[in-house]
Amino acid sequence: MVVFASKTWRNLTDKVIGVKAISSDPLEKQRAALLDHAAKAQAFHQQLVKLLSLTDQMAASQLDIAKQSRDVITPVDTTPSSTQESGYSPAISLFADQLMRCQQSAQASRPQLQVAVGEAHKLVQRNADLQQKLKDRDRAYADLDHYNHKIEDLKTDASKRSKKDLNAEERLSRLDNKVRAEMSELLEGKEADFAKIVAEGITTFTDQVPTMVRQQVERDEDPFPFHNQNSNGSIMNQSMSGIATYDMSMNEQKRDAPSAPFMLV
Repeated sequence: MVVFASKTWRNLTDKVIGVKAISSDPLEKQRAALLDHAAKAQAFHQQLVKLLSLTDQMAASQLDIAKQSRDVITPVDTTPSSTQESGYSPAISLFADQLMRCQQSAQASRPQLQVAVGEAHKLVQRNADLQQKLKDRDRAYADLDHYNHKIEDLKTDASKRSKKDLNAEERLSRLDNKVRAEMSELLEGKEADFAKIVAEGITTFTDQVPTMVRQQVERDEDPFPFHNQNSNGSIMNQSMSGIATYDMSMNEQKRDAPSAPFMLV
């Protein structure tokens, strides 16, 4: 019977079957924790990529809707419209203006989200690199185990061990020390790593967007003449109160008038 014990054969089986993990590995619990960490990092990265894509889609939709809304109050000359005469135009204009502010805010958040995606990808890659080093460590252990069994089979004295055997020991020791250090750093700093990712985009939601909107509101003239000028409520409250005031005035006109003209709404 031919026994294939060469390194070439072992490398081939490693590629086909995979490198067998070290049995009774002292790092077994850490390896399980690392797999969990890698899965969370991968899922977090995927969701950030999805959020970035949805941000682009939302910004594009907001831009289209704002444009279509303005087209309603600025029709072509051949199209009859009563929006200007009826008073609906300011309400539509306000809606378009507010939607454009939202669109600008969404666009402003994109650079921060891109950085967050990049940081999340780095964390995913760190996990992947460490997993590869663990496989290299497993392979080094298997090589050393193979040499040890060969020595026992040949009844070779320890003092006569080959240079290849000593190199295998050194390689395993080097990989083991490196893996332990990197694994400890990654697992102990996992909260800090996720916090770093979040910190890249957090100003988008807590500072930059509200500030942009607030400054723009202060610069703009009031586009809606029906709301209470002395009101300290939100933009949305002011808009709704203006529409309510307009509805009341229209109801009064309907009671006084025998018939109402056709209006495009």
